[in-house]
Amino acid sequence: MASATPTIVPKKAQSGIIEYARSAYTSMSSTWDIRSKMEALDRAYMREQDLSKENAQAKKANAYGDKSKFQNITVPVVLPQVEAAVTYQSSAFLTGTPIFGVVSNPQFIDQALQMETIIEEQSIRGGWVRELMMFFRDGFKYNLSAIEVSWEDQVTAALETDLAFSPTEAKPKQVIWSGNRVKRLDPYNLIFDTRVNPAEMYKKGEFAGYTELMSRIELKSYIASLPDKMVDNVVPAFESNFGGSGTQSFFIPDINPSTAVNKTRYGSFNWSAWAGMTDQNGKINYKDCYEVTTLYGRILPSDFGLKVPAANTPQIWKFVIVNNSVLLYAERQTNAHGYLPILFGQPFEDGLGYQTKSLAENALGFQDITSAMWNSVIAARRRAISDRGIYDPSRIASEHINSDNPAAKIPVRPSAYGKPVADAYYPIPFRIVTGK
Repeated sequence: MASATPTIVPKKAQSGIIEYARSAYTSMSSTWDIRSKMEALDRAYMREQDLSKENAQAKKANAYGDKSKFQNITVPVVLPQVEAAVTYQSSAFLTGTPIFGVVSNPQFIDQALQMETIIEEQSIRGGWVRELMMFFRDGFKYNLSAIEVSWEDQVTAALETDLAFSPTEAKPKQVIWSGNRVKRLDPYNLIFDTRVNPAEMYKKGEFAGYTELMSRIELKSYIASLPDKMVDNVVPAFESNFGGSGTQSFFIPDINPSTAVNKTRYGSFNWSAWAGMTDQNGKINYKDCYEVTTLYGRILPSDFGLKVPAANTPQIWKFVIVNNSVLLYAERQTNAHGYLPILFGQPFEDGLGYQTKSLAENALGFQDITSAMWNSVIAARRRAISDRGIYDPSRIASEHINSDNPAAKIPVRPSAYGKPVADAYYPIPFRIVTGK
């Protein structure tokens, strides 16, 4: 992969790029409700669709030890279908060593072996298998998935023998590892050109990117790894407010109601305040967390006033923006293929674009009908335990009739004295009708 070219962008051009990134996000979020659709599919996948009062009460009773209450059951159909497809794809493509083999003519066997060795080393260090498995799963759940392929430099350590340092210990030496990185992108926080079908996004899309949530320490490490970042914008980036620009693009779905963690993840952790050092004495006023947006755009540099070669020719640029308000990094992608380095996946492609149903969505109807049939049996059990009846409210109180205590004694009111008790209550016979 060819090296990219970082660029220091003038202040006026920075404002235009930031507005371009905001427009890219709002053009999708203002007209598309894709997040709510993905949330619905995730609830079906995790069997968390039933929000009825009856089921909530039964679940609460079970949690407190009362196992006599019947919860509504969602029969797992979506999850097994999705996981079976992921398992097949993983076994077909991700089980070899290396996962991407190289084929060559006999005279180039040595070069092919060298290339395979490089791919294997980069795939192991970058965790390609894990990222690609999540990429497959997203595709089968939403029929939309995305993965970023980029060249990355990582600071790592090598151990060398240096007797001057120590005769018994190796001396660590800092080295830079460079290689291809494969990163699965969270579909909830994607930014992409909705005018283009997912499978053609890499070559026809005008922009594609994603937003991440970073802590102060993580952002510091990330900035340190960027070559030729805009140094003048580092302090404004750290002091920018989360969502202070009026655009908050990071989103966390609310799927599992019984999770033990804070689903918002925006909880504050201010080390200086905890340690009693609230007075910064002129130092950087750090925030608790930051939205970091990485956006790849196919742009005309002349539109933003960038003085670069071939400014009127479409070029692919990478922009890193903090809290949708501070441009931290700009880099022209000088790759040979001229494609956006984000690959969008669409396992089912029938020409309908974003209207095509995913594997999970196609299986959802079978899960609903199967669950309805099982819940009708559970309803019958509820009915058998607490049967319907007709009673005289002047003789028997309703709270005594509907008591959950199976051994409860039912007192009659004084108006029932001297009268047959059987006349105060009449049970409606319960029958289960089964079809053949």
